[in-house]
Amino acid sequence: MRSESQTAQHARSETKPGLPEILLSESQLDRLEQLLHSLPATDPARELLGPELERALLCDAAEMPPDVVTMHSRVKVRLGQSTVKDLTLVYPAELSAREPVSAQLAGAAGRAELVSVLAPIGMALLGLRVGAAISWPTPAGVLQQIEVLELLYQPERDGPASESQGPASSKLRQMPR
Repeated sequence: MRSESQTAQHARSETKPGLPEILLSESQLDRLEQLLHSLPATDPARELLGPELERALLCDAAEMPPDVVTMHSRVKVRLGQSTVKDLTLVYPAELSAREPVSAQLAGAAGRAELVSVLAPIGMALLGLRVGAAISWPTPAGVLQQIEVLELLYQPERDGPASESQGPASSKLRQMPR
């Protein structure tokens, strides 16, 4: 079995000083890069998400460390000094009421709020480890401290969502990549 340091590989650049390391699976990086390239050139998400993807370390999904926030992870986070929230990180299309997968993810999320990876907090959480914190701009442009307190569910670690996480959650396997 390879060690974590042997598994993780630098994507395109070194981790910047002062920023926490982020880790992504190769398949998630591919899907996120496609999403990024589909956005209009003037979309602010391109300016924030692009550099995050460039500095990410990569590993196989099967070897993802169990404390890393990945797509469809449910996390407990602290926003600022005191606000604590349960959030589930999703792709933008999964937020649409017209998409049937939204109801499935809502079931898997339990009482967690769904947050798009293109939202400022979603971009900040992507690839962080439990205990990591980052200062990230809010939509108003103010820097906010975001800390990952607990990883409640990670698909790579826990497998498909169990029945205890919601009646429709077992259908998460059917989501397109």
